[in-house]
Amino acid sequence: METTKGELRFGGVPTDPDIKRIRDRWPDSDLAPGQSIACDDVATVLGLPKTSHRFQTVTARWRKLVERGPTALVIGRRDGEFRVLAPGQVVNANERDFRGGFKRFRRGSIRGVRSVDVSQLSDDEKKRHDLHAKLAGKVLAVSSIRKDQAALPRLE
Repeated sequence: METTKGELRFGGVPTDPDIKRIRDRWPDSDLAPGQSIACDDVATVLGLPKTSHRFQTVTARWRKLVERGPTALVIGRRDGEFRVLAPGQVVNANERDFRGGFKRFRRGSIRGVRSVDVSQLSDDEKKRHDLHAKLAGKVLAVSSIRKDQAALPRLE
């Protein structure tokens, strides 16, 4: 099933025109670490309520495009505004993401070991279960080393 760039997919509305409006108002090249943009201002430019799903979709894609673009800036959202993060703030955000990721990984690993009766699995499922258990053991062993070390200082 081929689609052209302007075609609607899955009944959705393309985000490109809305992102263009944001980028026309706040070009990527003009963004600088520490800069704040009020969510209300972005909502006004888009003509959308800031609580709408469409606003969330468009701004999430805009932030991803800026991060993957030539400026490689990270835009966070907090307290009703978008903030272009300074390098130290990006490090702190990464640390939060890592911790959250390890927490979810640990939960999934424990659930997989405690809740699965291996005798009821097919051969293929047993192989996948064993692979997951081995990978989980390795990752959890490495992540437990971090607990013995002092926490990294926060950069603000």
